[in-house]
Amino acid sequence: MSTSDDNPTPPQAEPPVPEPSPSRLDARQRRLRVAGVILLLLVLVFAGYVAAPWVLPPWIVEGPLVQQVSPEGAVVVWYTSRPAESQQLIVAADGDDPMQRTFAVASTGRRNVARIDGLLAHRPYAYRIVQNGRTLAEARLRTAALPGTPFHFVVFGDSGDASQTQYALARRIEQVDPDFLVHTGDLVYPRGARAGYRRAFFVPYRRLIRQVAFWPVPGNHDVAEPDRGAPFREVFELPANGPAQVTPEHAYWFDYADARFVMIDSNLSQQVLAERVAPWLEATFAGFPGRWRFVVLHHPPYTVGAHKPSEAVRRALVPAFEAAGVDIVFSGHDHMYERTTPMRRGQRAERGVVYIVTGAGGARLYEAMPREQWPDYVARVYAGQHSFTHIRIAGARLELEQITADGQVIDTWSVLKQP
Repeated sequence: MSTSDDNPTPPQAEPPVPEPSPSRLDARQRRLRVAGVILLLLVLVFAGYVAAPWVLPPWIVEGPLVQQVSPEGAVVVWYTSRPAESQQLIVAADGDDPMQRTFAVASTGRRNVARIDGLLAHRPYAYRIVQNGRTLAEARLRTAALPGTPFHFVVFGDSGDASQTQYALARRIEQVDPDFLVHTGDLVYPRGARAGYRRAFFVPYRRLIRQVAFWPVPGNHDVAEPDRGAPFREVFELPANGPAQVTPEHAYWFDYADARFVMIDSNLSQQVLAERVAPWLEATFAGFPGRWRFVVLHHPPYTVGAHKPSEAVRRALVPAFEAAGVDIVFSGHDHMYERTTPMRRGQRAERGVVYIVTGAGGARLYEAMPREQWPDYVARVYAGQHSFTHIRIAGARLELEQITADGQVIDTWSVLKQP
């Protein structure tokens, strides 16, 4: 008798592994070659991006930015792709005036500054930035008006997040074609870093800032970095005529026609505001013979927005505003528009200081507190759209319009100033 071991089942041969077809091999090789080419191109693009500023001739990457316009001249600031020597700024007059002058450029690394003087008041001039005979930029600017000349300007703030609305509002401001721009702070979110200025400031306003002066104050976001506003001071070239023992260019003043503007860093402590800023503000206005007096700061002393009113500004500076005869105080911080009646000692008055919050420049809008909680000095509040403030002045008459990004006028106000 036989067992199963006597007749073992022959082992089954494993099926042969099919060889890849030539077509599959070709497809795989093609994919590898394409991936290799893409990787090589990426490496070359990155290398070109890194090397381009040092291989190609220098070009302007930020600016030009017009600063400190006066009846006699202006300051122009710009940044090049790399340090560039032998730059000049050439100014030519319009019309039948054949004047053409060349101004030296002071360069520190990539930062370049040209100071223009000897021009005539309230006239357009073409300017050109050249380097070794090669034109880097061309634009036009207008010198400041003399007292007695009508003028108009735009005020806005809380803009710097590079939103689509910020760009739309910038285009609307271009259509207004103001004589100059005033900014109430928060130029670059979230912390005022230097790297953010290109996308949140230089690009959105590139057509504006190359032809009209830009006068800013620092907001809380602009001094949030550990260096406390060093990027703000690096980008802008502002007057160093502020109060003693306060960081230069954080507080300053300038004149335009019949108006004096006192620009204040409201991030300072209440003690500094009371002991250093308030006396300087009163002294600055005391020597001014013109008709209109304005103050610009970031934190509003009166607001019905999301932020509480600034007690530091209210206690330290409001008495100085009233003593100095200030007409309007412009602020931001609350992302909306607000206007008060004339005020004195925290109450509405027949004659006094008007407080305007114009912080709807591009960042996310805030909601106002319920209407029944508004004090009786609140004249107008609007938080429905982003907007800016347009001021026209002709002699003793001031006219205000609050304009949205789509061109709607959501507030008008005018005043005829008595002597």
